[in-house]
Amino acid sequence: GVEIERLPNTHFLPAVAYDELPRYAAGFDVCVLPWETERAFTSYGSAIKVREYLATGKPVVISPLPEYEPMRDVLRIARSREDFFRLIADALEESDPEAARARQRAVAGGTWDARAEWVSGLIEEALARRERELKSRG
Repeated sequence: GVEIERLPNTHFLPAVAYDELPRYAAGFDVCVLPWETERAFTSYGSAIKVREYLATGKPVVISPLPEYEPMRDVLRIARSREDFFRLIADALEESDPEAARARQRAVAGGTWDARAEWVSGLIEEALARRERELKSRG
């Protein structure tokens, strides 16, 4: 077989600073996460990279991870090696801008700001409930 390092459209880069990653992702055609899911550890792993990829709006092809099954409407989940290649080819043909927006919407609530706001809301609700309980006791 062809060594992947020798392919003209494949680049192996040194470590890149986290804040530079969006600039690199802008050049992606498809985001892929080919995890080895036969091992117990990875089959139950949580790949934050999937959410980061979805946030780019680019098509995303992943190995099956239980956490992401509910998001299969915005992900392409490959169940075999052949499936992986087919789904990548499929993704390369995609031209629907609404699909990109749907991927971004799917993870919009997962930002740190959104999560902090959610936790803040929970705390406010708990405090309000406690205050009502204390008032009702007299």
